[in-house]
Amino acid sequence: MTMSIIVMYQLCTVASVCVGVYLAARASARPLALFVVLVSALATGLFAVDDSPTSDTAGFIKFLCEMPLGLGSLVAFQCLPPSLQVKWHRVFVQYVNVAVVGNIAMMVFVPDGGTMRGWTSRVACVALVIWLCQEMKQHLWMTQPFPQLPLSSSSGEQQPTLPRKVVTRPLFVFTAVPLEWVATHAVYRFVMVTLPAFDSPRYVLLEPLSIIVMIYLRNLYRDRCDNGSGVGCDTATAGTSRPSKQMLALKDYFGMSDTIVVATMGTVSHIADALLPHSRTLRSMVWSSVVGHQQLVSGDAVNLWQWCEALLDLLGVLTHIAVIMVCASFIMTKKRS
Repeated sequence: MTMSIIVMYQLCTVASVCVGVYLAARASARPLALFVVLVSALATGLFAVDDSPTSDTAGFIKFLCEMPLGLGSLVAFQCLPPSLQVKWHRVFVQYVNVAVVGNIAMMVFVPDGGTMRGWTSRVACVALVIWLCQEMKQHLWMTQPFPQLPLSSSSGEQQPTLPRKVVTRPLFVFTAVPLEWVATHAVYRFVMVTLPAFDSPRYVLLEPLSIIVMIYLRNLYRDRCDNGSGVGCDTATAGTSRPSKQMLALKDYFGMSDTIVVATMGTVSHIADALLPHSRTLRSMVWSSVVGHQQLVSGDAVNLWQWCEALLDLLGVLTHIAVIMVCASFIMTKKRS
């Protein structure tokens, strides 16, 4: 019974991510905008009528940051007319920069749960943030491509001057992070979700889904680029009769994939907790017993759980040390260059 609950919950999570990816990959951002509005309204309504003791205010605030203010802000910007996108592009880029850095830096405040890997996780998080800021600074904090405008105006008005290289791009492209940072961040977060604070099985799928969606989006837009649609391609010299095309790099899709996965997973969790008030407690008990955060056994089995916890802690510490060393290596290399 308990394992069935975990399996059903994970299937719902995967299905929700698939819906989000499908809507985000459409040519128009309006369907995804409608989805964000409806889901946000549903989640807000459920929270407003939920007067049970298990009501999670912190979880609702986190949902607001992930869905309406996170994914919703990206979609809303894409729905703006091209001229407004150009006008507010620099402001929006800085908004995204603050959101990205803040999202990574807030992991420093994850409770360590009395584990050594909890403490080393904070050091690794700081190293990742420094590396990220260094990469963003190298890009002069312009971490997103310039919006592409129509090449001609029916009204005869002069269009704003475009840079030589513009991008007909997916919903969200974040160009500042190299693939090495993406991989290092994936390893760090995979270890982080083993901390006792992450008491839900949904976090297990966070990193695999993010990587899978990133690869899927790259392949999807590569096919569109090859078919001549221009979506996902760099178009050099806008306005020429035969512009050259070059695929966006795999790492450029990480921001889009991670935003979709985190927002949809958080939404599923919030709605499930609101509809089933006892689901959060039940999932926490089941998951804690599975990963050994609670010793629900007796006798010699207790020693086995303790050894497993000690081994998991050691592996986590060693992994974080490796993450810190990789970050330090790239940080020093960037400084020398």
